[in-house]
Amino acid sequence: MLRSPRALVMAVVCVLLASGVLRAPDAGAQESSVKRFFEKYNLLGIFAQDCTKPPNAVENSYYVNRLIDPDHVQRDLMESETTRTNVTTIDKAWELGPNEIGVMGMSDNKPTAAIWRLDRNRMVPWEVIHAGEQTISHGKWVKTGTDVPWINRCGDVY
Repeated sequence: MLRSPRALVMAVVCVLLASGVLRAPDAGAQESSVKRFFEKYNLLGIFAQDCTKPPNAVENSYYVNRLIDPDHVQRDLMESETTRTNVTTIDKAWELGPNEIGVMGMSDNKPTAAIWRLDRNRMVPWEVIHAGEQTISHGKWVKTGTDVPWINRCGDVY
């Protein structure tokens, strides 16, 4: 169930991109926007709720964001130091306003789109649509209504 107008727009864009009806700008026109935005907002590297504790699937997931090439970032969700739960390849990024960006790509071979809110060395997914279903709305898990925790940069720039 989509809970906000912005989420509805993101869902429609995801479906149109996945079906090929809507095409993203070609790589030259994008000016390597994914790399540019991830570097501008210091989003490459390792992030976790609590960087002093080891990764844990439920209580302290780690995210590893790494640049594959100028147009793609791979975002691994880690449940332990050696076990990856999910892989997302981000191939589109754009600025929505100060400290807010949109990202799109494929997460485990399904279209996904998100709005991330940023605050210095931390971020929180504010809106997320995965495979046409909204999972996060206004910074809360749709299924439970609980807040999605902020994740913090662990260490220096990647």
